[in-house]
Amino acid sequence: VFWQTDSSPSTDQNFISEAWAYTYGGTIPQNKHPTASGQVSIRVPSLYGTYTVYYCKNGGYTCPSSITVKVINPNICKRPTSITSTVKHIIIIISENHSFDSIYGRYFQATTGSKPTCNFGPSCCEAAPNSVSGSSSITLTDQQNVLYGPNKRASCQLCEIDNGLMDRYVTGCSCSNSSNFAIADSTSAAGYYSWASSSAIADNFFQSAIGASSENDMYFATGKFVLLDNNVIAQNPNLNGARCYTKNFKSYYSTTIADLLNYCDIDWTFYAEGYDQNPNSTQCYPNYYDATDNPFTYFPNLINSSERYSKNFRDYTNLYSDIRAGKLPAVSYVKGLGIHSEHPAYGTLTAGETISQDVINAISESHTYRKNTVIFLLPDESGGFYDHVSPPSSSTIDNQPYSPRILFVAVGHQIKKIMFHMFKWNRRV
Repeated sequence: VFWQTDSSPSTDQNFISEAWAYTYGGTIPQNKHPTASGQVSIRVPSLYGTYTVYYCKNGGYTCPSSITVKVINPNICKRPTSITSTVKHIIIIISENHSFDSIYGRYFQATTGSKPTCNFGPSCCEAAPNSVSGSSSITLTDQQNVLYGPNKRASCQLCEIDNGLMDRYVTGCSCSNSSNFAIADSTSAAGYYSWASSSAIADNFFQSAIGASSENDMYFATGKFVLLDNNVIAQNPNLNGARCYTKNFKSYYSTTIADLLNYCDIDWTFYAEGYDQNPNSTQCYPNYYDATDNPFTYFPNLINSSERYSKNFRDYTNLYSDIRAGKLPAVSYVKGLGIHSEHPAYGTLTAGETISQDVINAISESHTYRKNTVIFLLPDESGGFYDHVSPPSSSTIDNQPYSPRILFVAVGHQIKKIMFHMFKWNRRV
């Protein structure tokens, strides 16, 4: 089959290790054999550098030739003249492992499946159903969150989603469990209820890919699929936060969002709780800093195992001193320890909400930052908890199937109280 060169079908997965993205060749079949010569559209990162682009066939299994492409002067730093926003700082607070319904399923009040079009108040978003597969929801109290953690691996989520039917969380899969259908109440989710009443929320923001935390954390760093589940550990056991591991280490060298920020002279920092403790091989997750919670640590060009201190990798406590000193970077990521990140089986919802509220308070009390900073609250993935909305089809960015909805809250002086009903968002900053 010969394809036109303006667009293309994408392969199901990337067969070239370390590849940045897929090549594309066209979507309109001409029903004839390829010519001896021709053209193909290619994509490379918008960053200065030299890249190898592979020509592949047979569904991506064989790649007989390649070409070197040099990006000399990418036009990625110029601020569009049409932008009038006065936002100068963004803070992304990353919690762990909860679906939209598991947090907001009882706060919102519209009938399940009604697809409300209004944008203000609890009646403008669907509630979770009263029962799933004959089981009523259990209350996701802080105690319940500590007692039980659902299976969130890709194979499990794929089974539970059941081609968008969302009907195998309670029964039907080896990982199904009635505790997967759990919904927080106004006590355990008090912070989230408060932010919902005063901030902006998206109710169609989906987990970037089917799979566990490390896989989805990578979307904060690269905006695309890099690794499956939690199968790979950052760099080597000499790296801060990696000493508890003995195998499956991996380093990556593809372009990250941090590379783009650095290229454009935009400052950024990942503030991780417990980073300065520099834990030894017996001080492990969830009570100590873990490098796998910080996707940027997989990239030696950003930090390597011989470096501990960096302006880009700092302890969470430095966030507050940077705010007080007027040194907050333009882009900040915040991640609590496993016991403080809302992670099921390890910590409470309240502990994670406390971190988020502390950051919100610090910004709102700052004369320097309260009017020019936006804070985004979102988990890395849905954690195996039930959500009733079917995910969209696979992303056109990396061909990965979306997973269940996760919450997305925006807080700040310039943020209006509103409910956004987007069709789909991919997690890219």
